[in-house]
Amino acid sequence: FRLLSYIISDSSCFIDRSEKLHFLFNSSFDRFCSRCKKLTWVISFALLIFTLALVYGTCAIVIFFKDLTQIINIILQVGVWITPIMWNIDTMNLSPILIAIFKLNPLYYIVAGYRDALINKVWFFEHPGLTLYFWVVTLLLLALGTSIFKRLRVHFADVL
Repeated sequence: FRLLSYIISDSSCFIDRSEKLHFLFNSSFDRFCSRCKKLTWVISFALLIFTLALVYGTCAIVIFFKDLTQIINIILQVGVWITPIMWNIDTMNLSPILIAIFKLNPLYYIVAGYRDALINKVWFFEHPGLTLYFWVVTLLLLALGTSIFKRLRVHFADVL
């Protein structure tokens, strides 16, 4: 019985300490993330528009070319490794030409934006060249996807 009382008193002390640590961590994390939450909403909106641009064209083509889904799966698998999601391009010793090629990927802007906002505490639009490039590519893909969708829409009922 005495052992049980020691365990209970020690565990209550541990809970009290962990609650204090939890409070300190959350309050500092909330102060840190107050600006980051706004940034991530804007970056998420950019990712939504980019995804919409890709989906408009591919969903219309998949109806007529069923194997496109398998090709998209392969491209997505390769894209995960090409996009610096699990690695940081700034910490690698790469040639400037290779870095420029990696930055041609429009998703580099999204990943770098999240990394800068959450880790480096830098606004994502402090890179105006990347911002302009991303939005030009996204709007061109959106216009192309919308055009493909509108042209093929009349044939959907025949194929489906």
